[in-house]
Amino acid sequence: MKNRKRPQFLLAYEPEYSVLQEALRSAPSGVLVYPETSLVALAPRETATGDIETLRRGGTYVREFARCYVARAPVGPCAAVVNPAGNGSVPWPLSGYRSVLLAGGSIADGGHLHFAGTVPAVLAPGTAAIVIQ
Repeated sequence: MKNRKRPQFLLAYEPEYSVLQEALRSAPSGVLVYPETSLVALAPRETATGDIETLRRGGTYVREFARCYVARAPVGPCAAVVNPAGNGSVPWPLSGYRSVLLAGGSIADGGHLHFAGTVPAVLAPGTAAIVIQ
């Protein structure tokens, strides 16, 4: 996933208290609901604390969840991975995951999630990904 806010949101998200609302202006249909909103991540393996550095793994920030769902169907554990660097790719920090890729725009414009077989070897600067096991 590139240049969307969902992975960054998952770094600080607490299931009991957080709400995701998107207000992006790129949907031709005017429907501002994007495919990543169908992902629900539960049972964080680490809590969101006041110090983001607790989530740092190498040059990335990583937060893993024990139970994740896409459109109410269980998909197993998932993680959000963010490379905050403005320049410089970083090595992929996790093993045993598959990528979740997004295609298209909003769900009304044909946007959808699909699962790729592999994760990237590196994460490009300023990008993020959501992955499942």
